[in-house]
Amino acid sequence: MLAELLTGWLDAEGELSFFVTSRRDPTLMPVMTNRTAPHGGPADRECAQPAVPFGSDELTELDGGWLVDVERGELHPRGSRLLLRAGRIEAILSSGQDRSATAGAARRVDLGGRYVVPGLCNTHCHLQIVMPSLLPSGHQNRLTRRHGWDQRYRNLTECTLRGVTTVRDTLTHDLRKTASLRSHSSRSRPSGPRILQAVLVAPLGGVFTPTRGIRQRIFDQLLGWSTLSYDDPHSGAVVFAPNADAATVRAAVDRAIDERGADAVKLYDQRERLLTFRATATLMSERQLEAAADQCRRRGVPCTMHALTVEAFRRAVRAGVRSIAHLPSDGLLGAQDIAAALAAGVIVEPTVSLLYCLAWHGQTGMPVERDRLQLLRNLRRSSAQAVAAEHWHPMLAPWFLAGLARSASGRTAMLGGLYDGRRIYDYYGGIVSHGIDNLERLVAARVPMACGTDAGAIPCTPAMVDLELALWPKLLGEAMATPAFMLRAATMTAARALGMASGAGQIAPGAPADLVAYERNPLEDGSVVGSRAAAVWRDGEMVVGAERLAADKG
Repeated sequence: MLAELLTGWLDAEGELSFFVTSRRDPTLMPVMTNRTAPHGGPADRECAQPAVPFGSDELTELDGGWLVDVERGELHPRGSRLLLRAGRIEAILSSGQDRSATAGAARRVDLGGRYVVPGLCNTHCHLQIVMPSLLPSGHQNRLTRRHGWDQRYRNLTECTLRGVTTVRDTLTHDLRKTASLRSHSSRSRPSGPRILQAVLVAPLGGVFTPTRGIRQRIFDQLLGWSTLSYDDPHSGAVVFAPNADAATVRAAVDRAIDERGADAVKLYDQRERLLTFRATATLMSERQLEAAADQCRRRGVPCTMHALTVEAFRRAVRAGVRSIAHLPSDGLLGAQDIAAALAAGVIVEPTVSLLYCLAWHGQTGMPVERDRLQLLRNLRRSSAQAVAAEHWHPMLAPWFLAGLARSASGRTAMLGGLYDGRRIYDYYGGIVSHGIDNLERLVAARVPMACGTDAGAIPCTPAMVDLELALWPKLLGEAMATPAFMLRAATMTAARALGMASGAGQIAPGAPADLVAYERNPLEDGSVVGSRAAAVWRDGEMVVGAERLAADKG
């Protein structure tokens, strides 16, 4: 019984883990291609997810709508038209231009007055983890294992329906699972989002790279887990010795890219282990961090770093990472910290969705903290039922709602009283006060923000971009978190954080033809972004909306 309760929760180091191999797991037969990389990395992504759709050499014209310039936060002039070819935007034509330029269009799509924005991105999620509640029971764990893959597939479909055309998985223990999701995403109708995979590079003994001794192996055997060796080419983590020199760290980055096919490199700067929150995890030295970030730049692969403390934020900026995930919550950033972040060009992924699931009580007792907690309570009351119905599998939705209710009531004891989930909320409670204060300072200084949800690490899915963005104006105020600001965070800035091709996240000639059409103007109503879309194009192929939009053959 104890093992059943623990399943999906604790590993031998007291770590949070939902990487359970079940008999229904399709990754027991990994998806392979004729390239060398075994898990859907750069070597075989063209096979798994073709960048150019069928018939893409044909010219497609989008007419009769409003095109949104996300960089300037304004609409293109009335009557502007888009030409798509070979998976990219070929041209933007004004209403006064000669229509002979589109005479050869094989297809014309009437947008019907709808508003077109670039495809949305989720820069930070965990596609393999299905966790409807932070306070699960043994029965819930069994249901999660039974319906886990249905929920993962549902997540991909929902991303597409909401215009989320690119997602990045920032940590998985088994890269074959990503290959399975990529295969499903390319074969399903509608096709799912483009999936980018980050590979963890870390010292042995880190928060997500614990030493695997006899205790770990016994525990894995008890719970039926399949934990890959870090040396396995399918492992989502590449490790090095805690005292490794810079050359060894650079070699680890190369291995993540060349052997594991990393689209990004993930670094962690957290000493506290999850669930126990004992400060025993090994951290990278400054020299190791700088070597990892620099090698990523040399290889043209973005580097993102998990940072929940002021010192971790500073270390990330000094190292030169592309983006920082989360907000410092143990204190306030100073003016010099923010100036350094601006000078370094670092992008922050605040992942304020954490507050929806983790912020139940504060730490300081200050009035501003109480006001923010009340805002979160009001948002949960008004949105939880819809979130459950729209995003969760019918067998898991009740557990999502039950988990919120338990957390709100303070009934956080688990495992027959052996563990109190309040430890989790205590650890993350600082985000309500210091975290949001730091977010206000960063946004006021114009440090670029990107949209990521940390889905999977909390009871949230990769498609919940709308929930992430809904929190921003509530916590920052509408004057600071404007619709244009939020739209940029989910498109142009997010694409930069992901290291996507030039022009990605914008409507511009040469940019990827990832597009979303909404019924309402997202520059006036920020709640539109991430809601169900009227139409979606990925790589120039209409994957949602053919039944709504009139498409005529030229």
